[in-house]
Amino acid sequence: MHHLLRSCLLGFLLLISFIGRSQSTSRIRQAPAPEWRLPVQPGGHMPSAKTVTQGYFVSLIDIQTHLEKKAQYVHLIREIISPTGVQYGSEVSVLFNPAYEQLTFHSLTIHRDGKARTVLRPEMIKVAPLESERDRFVYYGLFSASIHLEDIRKGDRIEYAYTITGRNPILGAAYSDDIYFTASDPLPHRHHVLISNSSRALSFRSFNQPPSYRTIKQGEQTVYEWNAYDLKPISPEDYMPAWTDAAPHLQISEFNSWSSVVDWAQPLYQVAAASPALLQLVQEWKHQSQGNALAYLQQAVAFVQNDIRYLGIEMGDYSHQPHLPEQVLRQRYGDCKDKSLLLCTLLKAGGLPAYPALTNTINGGELNRLLPAPTVFNHVIVWTSLNGKTVWIDPTLTSQHWQDGYYIPPYGHALVIRPGEKMLQPVASAHRGKVQISETFTIPSPRTPDSPARLYVESVYSHNHAEDLRNQLASQSQADLEKSYLAFYQQTYPDQQVESLDSIMIRERASTHNLVTNESYQISNFWEKDSATGQSILTIRGNVLANNLRELPRVARKYPLALTFPYELEYTIRLKLPEDWNSNTDSWKIRRNSYEIDFTSIYYPADSLITLHYRYKTLKDHVPVEEIKNYRADLDKLTQELNYQLSFNENASTQAEEFHWATVLIVLIAFVGFGWLGWRTYHYDRPIPIEREIDPPLPIGGWLVLMGIGIALSPLLIGYDLLSSPLFRTLTWETIEARWPNQKVLAYGIFYAELLVNVFLVCSSVLMGILFFGRRNTFPFLYSRFLVLRFALLLADAILIEQLLGLSLDKETIRDVLRTLFHAIIWIPYLLRSQRVQKTFVKSDQNRLSSNDELVSIISSISENDASQDRPQT
Repeated sequence: MHHLLRSCLLGFLLLISFIGRSQSTSRIRQAPAPEWRLPVQPGGHMPSAKTVTQGYFVSLIDIQTHLEKKAQYVHLIREIISPTGVQYGSEVSVLFNPAYEQLTFHSLTIHRDGKARTVLRPEMIKVAPLESERDRFVYYGLFSASIHLEDIRKGDRIEYAYTITGRNPILGAAYSDDIYFTASDPLPHRHHVLISNSSRALSFRSFNQPPSYRTIKQGEQTVYEWNAYDLKPISPEDYMPAWTDAAPHLQISEFNSWSSVVDWAQPLYQVAAASPALLQLVQEWKHQSQGNALAYLQQAVAFVQNDIRYLGIEMGDYSHQPHLPEQVLRQRYGDCKDKSLLLCTLLKAGGLPAYPALTNTINGGELNRLLPAPTVFNHVIVWTSLNGKTVWIDPTLTSQHWQDGYYIPPYGHALVIRPGEKMLQPVASAHRGKVQISETFTIPSPRTPDSPARLYVESVYSHNHAEDLRNQLASQSQADLEKSYLAFYQQTYPDQQVESLDSIMIRERASTHNLVTNESYQISNFWEKDSATGQSILTIRGNVLANNLRELPRVARKYPLALTFPYELEYTIRLKLPEDWNSNTDSWKIRRNSYEIDFTSIYYPADSLITLHYRYKTLKDHVPVEEIKNYRADLDKLTQELNYQLSFNENASTQAEEFHWATVLIVLIAFVGFGWLGWRTYHYDRPIPIEREIDPPLPIGGWLVLMGIGIALSPLLIGYDLLSSPLFRTLTWETIEARWPNQKVLAYGIFYAELLVNVFLVCSSVLMGILFFGRRNTFPFLYSRFLVLRFALLLADAILIEQLLGLSLDKETIRDVLRTLFHAIIWIPYLLRSQRVQKTFVKSDQNRLSSNDELVSIISSISENDASQDRPQT
């Protein structure tokens, strides 16, 4: 099917090319130069040969435009200064559109050794279609008229002149254009002339100091003339914004306001009533949406974005005028104009207001600085309103989801084509997404350097970033994606061998439409031996963020620095260490007008975990020149944190294994204290009804079996966590002291309190087990309060560590607190209301009698005496 569609399209374009070529040939002729042109004497200075590229330069560019004759005369002189210039400068080529333009060659002369030789002959002219943007699925219908010159030598001067007559009729009678005074190579002389009727109200706006012009009156006509000499090419810099226009230039427009541009565009973008074929879709969507305007809007947008493919046949009038919506529906393709008008038609038929809007994908943010003119736009989007709220939609995007609006690129401004519109409207995106990437390294012990490290990566893409990934997945196989991701980490760690452990998992979160990817890798030989110091070295490189930064040379900069915008990255690197480590922690923030950078480094001694968290967000699409110095300094600061190094030596290892005897002693004393408290609590009894004391207790059964398993395992699990705590080691306390030098007493107090809480929980868990399996009457009361107290202690410990020490809560801590809360919610009501619990836990302390115990003994003795009196005597 794809081959058939491709063949049909290729045949269609070949047919257009054949017809256009026949038409273009008839639109080329040879005639003398027009008499209305102004004579010009080439001036300026010849450039140095070392400043010339490709072995030739242009010494004169002479462009003269006659508005009333719709003609533009071009006169150029080309200087060949080397054999390379003979190769690259021996062809004359002129672009024109035969749909509405006629090309007239006037002269072609070769100057050599003071002699001029005319070489222009009609049969020399070769015409061919030129579609420079075919890879973007856009066809303009342009043709190239080329002349391959014979016998060109070093030192020759090639001089030629031609006129292009005709103007795209769709633009109407009003004139607008730009005149640039620059060139790609040094240019001795640039000459421009504009001839117009004096009745035309032309407006001029200068940018970057173009040369001034002189005015000549010729009857009812006004002649504007510009001369610029010895122009130097503009040297581009790395990462210049696309909208940067440093060249001196002049904008000319006959449109006196944005409303006059709207008046020009309205006949082209009339949102008419839907055709029967479109109405069929409208009725279907109305039925499915059941009167919900948002649901209808989503269906219409999804159809135009995803079912109408992008293809622009922008020839003749259709360079600025959209095709009819029913034609676009039938052919299932169109450009931005076609798709926008189609969507507006569908939305209007569904009861929503909708209008096309003109914008510019490159310098839309600069539109309010320009003179009103149709030629300042290069893109069409859609304006609509839902429940009184403006919604912008770009129909050329794909795979979008409604999330309180649609994401739209930073186009800056747009001109809505609706009656009465007088000014540009700001274009604001509903949401700007972000990328969250988490890399978790499981680091092997440096004592076993042959053991590989494991790397697990989870990436979450939201809003526009999710849309970009969907489009990437639609045009690229998952196998190719996996190869590129693996290549990224192999380039990040070139001295190690990186292997993929599994295929990339890609899933979409239905509630947010976020895309989530999971990757897993194995990295061999992660530890490297430093031959000078004998230490084992491991370096973690944060290339995910580094690749989004702009590395600048240490030279003065003339132009702004382009930033990816909008863009926000939250990047977390987790290092699961094989043992305790002496790690510094740090935290800082940078706030600039164009971007924000955050960095936090945290060491969790209890988990032997280092977390590096970076946040990078752009606020503009560029950094102004005056702020480049700050950007370099900020980049240097961040780059230092993006290469995180761990080192290992035996001395540090020995120190890490040393016990912190003060902590051991405190824990032993705590065990004695809490053990004594548990002994006292064990002998506590609660009064119970006499009949429950007399009845034999039920065995442990039902849900109590499940409770018993948890109670039996609880002291073992808590005890294991306590004994494996790194707080028993000397290196951990030194790390705590280094991390909080000004809060040492507070940090010591919190971590010792955490140890004491764990000791209390161990002792309490043992006591609860004894009471449970002894079926003591105090168990329900004490265990209920134990569950509440355990939750309160864990929650307080987590809050204190986060609020007072600034440590972020990890998932395991949050999970423990929630699990404890869940246990309390489930078991406390059960203990208070269950009949089995009341009939199971009835036993009293066997070492002493309570008042109930005495009463039970009396009743028992009376019963025995009565029984003996009733026995028969023998």
